[in-house]
Amino acid sequence: VIRRFAGGGTSVQADGIPALDAYLYGAEDLAIGKDGSLYIQTHNSIRRVHPGGRISTVVANVSQPAGIGVSPNGDLFLVTGPASIYSALGGVWRVTPQGRMDLLAITSYPEDIAVDRAGNVYVCDNGNSAIWRLEPNGRYAPYVGHGPNFPGDGGLAADAHIPGCFSLDIARDGGLLFTEENPGFFHNIGKLRRVSPAGIMSTLAGGPRDPNRSTFINREGEPAIGAHYGWLPSVAQAPDGSAILASDFASAFRITSMFPSFSDDGIVLPSEDAGEIYVFNGRHQQTRSALTG
Repeated sequence: VIRRFAGGGTSVQADGIPALDAYLYGAEDLAIGKDGSLYIQTHNSIRRVHPGGRISTVVANVSQPAGIGVSPNGDLFLVTGPASIYSALGGVWRVTPQGRMDLLAITSYPEDIAVDRAGNVYVCDNGNSAIWRLEPNGRYAPYVGHGPNFPGDGGLAADAHIPGCFSLDIARDGGLLFTEENPGFFHNIGKLRRVSPAGIMSTLAGGPRDPNRSTFINREGEPAIGAHYGWLPSVAQAPDGSAILASDFASAFRITSMFPSFSDDGIVLPSEDAGEIYVFNGRHQQTRSALTG
């Protein structure tokens, strides 16, 4: 059952009112705070719905917001895109409880942000075709995408090359999920990728095209690897371990968790026909069906 939680009202930028009475100028990203508050990134601001259901403005007049995230200790982070067509630079910011934005790092055309349990901030930098990691000590360095290996499955994320990144989420095991896009002749081919806690890359959905499957139709129960996705603007992991993907095919896809017994530092590779999955951990451990697990 879908219920309205915030927005739909007529009060613009009004604070202290019920969230249902507020007008939200484009809710573009969400994050849950330490106290259960819901942070909402709009077209030009960050709003906060408090546990009691009332809304307030955290920071207003934000130029080109591109994603928000909250650390375990309650710190709020924001990425912004270039301020004008004459600039190719965006920023990574910490937003104080008083609404002050402190610049932490420079980035280029960011698309999303995620924060893990250790407080590391991951930035989906589509301008540089990379994912960067900002550590609590201030170190800011490439995490995925600046290596020579394409697509990089089975190897270290630091050695992989990716064509672009659009959405991030922290997996329940501490790994990183992200969506990428490979430009195609007729349409773009989206993929769901994973970086394990040990830093190993794998593909969970999409990937090499299966010529025996329809270009635009993914049927219930078919293997996720080899399925055809367009642009995947959002990914989130559900409590049961499955991944929810939003697609520009006017659809949402649920990728069920088929790997409950895999170790965090294992390597998962698909067969060429996407029918089987090979599991390695130093040596070949298992061969499993991509359809039934």
